[in-house]
Amino acid sequence: MSKVFEGASAPPCPLRRFVELFGDRWTLLILRDLMFGEKSEFGEFLSAREGIATNMLADRLRRLERRGIVTRSPHPTDARKRVYRLSRKGVELAPVLIEAALWVEKHEGVEIPAALRLDLKQDRATLMAELRSRALGAEPKTAPAGCVGARDPSNETGKN
Repeated sequence: MSKVFEGASAPPCPLRRFVELFGDRWTLLILRDLMFGEKSEFGEFLSAREGIATNMLADRLRRLERRGIVTRSPHPTDARKRVYRLSRKGVELAPVLIEAALWVEKHEGVEIPAALRLDLKQDRATLMAELRSRALGAEPKTAPAGCVGARDPSNETGKN
């Protein structure tokens, strides 16, 4: 077996670096909620069923922001709040997390919701376009039916 992960003086290893960046439970769950849970505010992340502590959430959001994976901006209607979104760099993580979710479903038997599974397997390009649109704060041109974050423009009331 290779000694890729051994020793501080070992040459840089991309997988070791990935684990350093994303290898804790909370970071991946925050990314999941940003990508597929339509969460964008501190309080929304706190309400996730896993029950992250406020200090842990604040720490992970700061780390993700420092690494350029998440952006933080003022809330449009409440100056006390901040809005978190994936950066372009963060959106580029989506295919990695999608493949991980599909692998877990296949090998560990944890099911992905049916509508999302269909998008992950059959309409990934549209799903990625939707993620990019939400991350950049723009309205998506199209969104797959049943996709997390899908919008029906006919129900919109002239909002910009």
